[in-house]
Amino acid sequence: METSVVSSFFLGLAPVSAGGMGSLFVLAGFAKLKNHDTFLTLLAGYRLLPAFMLEPMAWGLGIVELLAGLAIMSGRYVTGGVVAIVAMLVVFALAMSVNILRGRTSLSCGCTPGITSESLSWKGIGRTLAYIPLAIMPLYGQPMAMPFIWCAGVVAGLCIYLLWFAAYTLPKAQPALGGR
Repeated sequence: METSVVSSFFLGLAPVSAGGMGSLFVLAGFAKLKNHDTFLTLLAGYRLLPAFMLEPMAWGLGIVELLAGLAIMSGRYVTGGVVAIVAMLVVFALAMSVNILRGRTSLSCGCTPGITSESLSWKGIGRTLAYIPLAIMPLYGQPMAMPFIWCAGVVAGLCIYLLWFAAYTLPKAQPALGGR
């Protein structure tokens, strides 16, 4: 019975995870493509690539993030999306680690679109690595056998991500002046 409960848990959580992780990567990829010059400057600031590779890498990373996010949410190309997302998360964590070890913590991590004030930290690397199990979770789903459940879960994951993003990026409430 325990195996059935655990299986049901992962089966139900898989599409929600696909929606959340897919949304994160679709929006991040879209932001990198839309604000290409800003991302190019950020990428150059990491000082990990030769100058001739910066432009194609900036375009390529945005496109791969967008496609991987769509793939993981699609239900059809989940495995490819998961492999791409996990690989990117590992590379992102390594790139951040190298710069922290160099003492270059003032760089923006570039992780989430719309959040530019977050600088490099071990906490950020931990968060990036913590995304890996969430990215793997969609492999436990059955999108083709249960398409309506998969779609509902993906929408739920999208909503959770958007609520988190709004809470994180919206300005904090200021106390009223004058006591009125």
